[in-house]
Amino acid sequence: MIEWLALLKGIRGTWGYWDSLVIYVINAIPQYCGIIVDYFLFITAIPFDLLVIGPISPKEQPHQDEALEPEQFRKIFVGGLSSDTTDESLREFYSKWGELIDCIVMKDPTTKRTRGFGFVSYAKQSMVDEAMANRPHVIDGKTVDPKRAVPRDQSLRTEANFSSKRLYVSGIREEHTEEMLQEFFSQFGSVLKAEIINDKNTGKPRGFAFITFDDYDPVDKCVLIKSHQINNFRCDVKKALSKEEMAKV
Repeated sequence: MIEWLALLKGIRGTWGYWDSLVIYVINAIPQYCGIIVDYFLFITAIPFDLLVIGPISPKEQPHQDEALEPEQFRKIFVGGLSSDTTDESLREFYSKWGELIDCIVMKDPTTKRTRGFGFVSYAKQSMVDEAMANRPHVIDGKTVDPKRAVPRDQSLRTEANFSSKRLYVSGIREEHTEEMLQEFFSQFGSVLKAEIINDKNTGKPRGFAFITFDDYDPVDKCVLIKSHQINNFRCDVKKALSKEEMAKV
């Protein structure tokens, strides 16, 4: 091996010999190819792209999983579970709408009995949309209560544990119209009504509006996003609670 390297170094100035020798060595001594090619590059500073050895096979390509969307958009809270429901039966039910990343029935750490709720995480948000569009859900003979899971930073809000078909929208300007709001929020679900609240004296917007959907899920989806750009203005949203619901808080 030392004799080979000495010979290569001695003739490195002549490319014709160099080229022929590279081909010969690669064909004749494959077990030393990696070492010799590295040495060539070191002593001659030849750009690596001049030595075309061949494409990397797909099996050798580094594998990169598709980037997941934020978990808050891929997770469902499932309440009202039967005492018979297990991780396996929960997974079997929800896997019909897509690939599951995680699925768990929450249990009491002491008694190991179910706490009556669980969580399901999908690979994509669109799978959550599909699952929620196919309610009601009946698991182990019991109709359950699925909702989009609320992130921890939102779980302490007053309205977090309530289901509402009405959305409160702040940041409303004179540039906004009810037709504009209806069109914007229709991307989340069927909008029954969009109402901008105006000042009784001036007739100008008081800075907020209400959007009424035909279901609570579009409201939950809007709230997860928090802020929305409507006609180039930032508008924040939250669930609109009725007086009866507020009294329960």
